[in-house]
Order: sequence, then C-alpha cells, then structure tokens
Amino acid sequence: MLNDKLSYITLSGETYPIRCGMEVLEEIQDRYGSIDEFEKKIMIFEPQRDEDGNPVENEDGNVIGQYMTPRIKDLGDALHMMVTAGLEMEAEESEKPVKKVTRRELLEKADMTPVSLGLALHAELMRCFRTKNAVTTQTREKRTENL
Repeated sequence: MLNDKLSYITLSGETYPIRCGMEVLEEIQDRYGSIDEFEKKIMIFEPQRDEDGNPVENEDGNVIGQYMTPRIKDLGDALHMMVTAGLEMEAEESEKPVKKVTRRELLEKADMTPVSLGLALHAELMRCFRTKNAVTTQTREKRTENL
C-alpha cells in the first residue's frame, strides 16, 4: 500500500486504529463490485440544483449541496474492515496478539452521526491512495538500476 501508517477513530471514548490497505480494497471490491460503488455508499452527497436541474456552484467553483445519511450496513462493513486491518497492523508492529472486535461491538460504540462516520471512513479510503513521498519504491529501484 502506498501509505502504511495507521489512522485512528474514537468511538464512545475508545480509540481504534483504522487502515485501508490493499486487503481492505480487495474485500470492498468483492462485496460491492467496485471501490467507486462503495465510495458512493459511505459518502452520499446530494447537490443543490438550479431551475434547469444543473448543480449549483459557489464562487470557488465547488458544488453546493448536503450529505445524506448512508446505510448503516455499509458503514458497519467499512468500519469493521478498516478497524480489523488496523488492529492486525498494530499487532504486527508490536509483536502482540491481534485484538478482536466484532462488527456489532463497533456499531454499538459508534457515537457520531452516520454522516460523520461516513466522512471519517471516506477520509481513510482516500488516504490509502495518496503517497507520502513522490518517489515510490519502484521508482527508486529503477533509478538504482540505471546508475
């Protein structure tokens, strides 16, 4: 994965590591068909439209609208996949056993609005596509080979 550091989410005062790595993306594709379809399910944005049905933009060119409540099932899936991956990485780094948490336990502890939870999980989904460094391992290896 491009960025292997952990992020964290706090649910009812308890902090959990979250991670969206290749294994999570694979599971998302298996369950939802594509990452794009999954993204649309956890972050639902309804644009404001003008009288002709076109999206309204503000002075900066950003579409104006509101976030809609995602399905709790989709949020539960995302939360459990990402927390499980985070706990696995945390255990690997600390050389301790993997802590287990059920999907139900996470949903019971979720104390933010569904929209806020969806936005937090979406931020982690997007984070996994960004690189910290402009030079990837593959780029670095090619430069070394050419020397």
